[in-house]
Amino acid sequence: MAVTMKKNDIYEELLKISRRLGINIRHERGFFDGGMCNIKGEDCLVLNKRHTIEKKINVLAREIATHEFDSDTLNPKVRQILEKERIENTAVEELGSQPEAGEA
Repeated sequence: MAVTMKKNDIYEELLKISRRLGINIRHERGFFDGGMCNIKGEDCLVLNKRHTIEKKINVLAREIATHEFDSDTLNPKVRQILEKERIENTAVEELGSQPEAGEA
């Protein structure tokens, strides 16, 4: 049975998780993808107001997945999204640690 959840509810749940993790969230308008950055000496996660809810969910999930959290208490759909991001982040990290072709 597939777990369904409205996109807005997923977004709100990810915002709550971010706050529990101590991630400062800023909503700004501009020409940027969004993600972690340092603004005036303060680390924060910047979300682009112009982006779709799907893009904002992706940015939040990507950043949350890099933190330690108790996934047992999460909504199953949110857990699924974060686990998928963790797998993708791990795959990218593993690629970065492999030598380039021709190197050894």
